[in-house]
Amino acid sequence: MNEQVGILTIISVIITCLMSILLPIAFLLYWKKKHNAKVLPFFIGALVFIVAVLLLESILNSIIIKAFGESLQSNYILYALYGGVVAGLFEEGSRYIVMKYIMKKSLNKENAIMYGVGHGGAESILTIGLTYLSNLLFIILINTGNFELIMSSVPEEYYSQVYEQLSPLWASNFSIFLIAGFERIIAFFLQLSFSYLVYKGIAYKKPIFIFISFICHVIIDGVIAYTSLSINVYVAEIALLVLAIPLIVFTYIMYRKENQTLLKL
Repeated sequence: MNEQVGILTIISVIITCLMSILLPIAFLLYWKKKHNAKVLPFFIGALVFIVAVLLLESILNSIIIKAFGESLQSNYILYALYGGVVAGLFEEGSRYIVMKYIMKKSLNKENAIMYGVGHGGAESILTIGLTYLSNLLFIILINTGNFELIMSSVPEEYYSQVYEQLSPLWASNFSIFLIAGFERIIAFFLQLSFSYLVYKGIAYKKPIFIFISFICHVIIDGVIAYTSLSINVYVAEIALLVLAIPLIVFTYIMYRKENQTLLKL
C-alpha cells in the first residue's frame, strides 16, 4: 500500500480532535468556577446522552432501518424528517424528564447549562473525539508504512470493507475533517441552548419553551441531514450555521436577562 495522508489532513484531524475533546472540558471548568455550578448535572447529562441516544435511540434506528431501510433511505425528505423527529424526541424528552424529576431540587439556570455541557460534551467526545483519535492512529500506521502489517490480520472477506472505510483519510479533501470540528462547536452550544429552553419551560411553567426546543431540534437535524444527503456537506454546514446562530443568540439573551439564579420546585 503506497497511500500517504497529506499534512493538511493530518493538521485538520488533530485540530478537530482537540476541539472535540478540550472544548467540553474547558467549558466545564470555566462554568464551575464562574458560576459555582454543581458538577453532578454534567455527569447526569453525559449519562443521559449515552443511554438515550447511543443506546435507546440507536436500538430504535436499527429496528426501523431493518424494517423500512430501503424505502426510508431512498426518500431523503422522509429520512431527514424521521431522523430529526427521533433525535428531538429522545434528546429533548430525556432532557425534560431528568430536569423535571431528577434535578428538580437543584434546578437553576447555571445547573441547566451544566447539564447541557455534559450532554453536548459526551456527544462531542464520544462521537467525534474518540473517532478522530482512532483516525490519528491509523494515519501514523499509514504514513510510517505499517498499515499493511495491521491489515494482514483482517479476514480477507472484510479487507475491502475496512480499506474503503479508511480510504477517506488519504482520498478526501482536508476540509472535510476540519468541518467536523466546526460542527462540534456549533452542536455543543446548541445543546446548551436546548438545555436552557427546557429549564425555562419547567421552571416558569411555560411549555412553549419546551416545544420550541423540540421543534428547533427537529428542524435543525432534519435540514442538516437533508442537505448533506441531497447536496453536500458544505451546504449542510452553512445551513447549520444559519439555523443555529439565531437560536444560540436568542437563548443567550434570555439567560442574561433572567435575574433568578436559583429556583427550587
